[in-house]
Amino acid sequence: MIKRLVIALSALVGISFLVINGCSKNEGGIDTSRVQAAFQTNDSGTQHTNVQKALAQIRSGDYSGALASLQKAAATLKLTPEQKSAIDDLVSQIKTKTAEALKSASKSAGDAINNAGKGASQTVDKIQDQLKK
Repeated sequence: MIKRLVIALSALVGISFLVINGCSKNEGGIDTSRVQAAFQTNDSGTQHTNVQKALAQIRSGDYSGALASLQKAAATLKLTPEQKSAIDDLVSQIKTKTAEALKSASKSAGDAINNAGKGASQTVDKIQDQLKK
């Protein structure tokens, strides 16, 4: 009973870690082409630094870091309307992706806890049956 509860809690912690840190090693369905195109011809080095950092973070699955880098770029730089729109779209995609991952992780964690509860009930039933003998 306790073993199953520990397993369920470990699964919950592991899933939470993956959601927070990102579990994908690629762009995971996030389209970065608009941002790449919008910043391709710009001469500002600082602009490229934060945007390139965000793109690298997306590729590595660090979505929270990418959001911070994009927000820093948007707050500190003079953006063209095309660049602002591209950043806003990318931020929206990242938020959607993290929300989907969190929803999936929550469902998986709930399933793990339910399974642990069922296993605990079965264990209690077996112990009660053995005590009756």
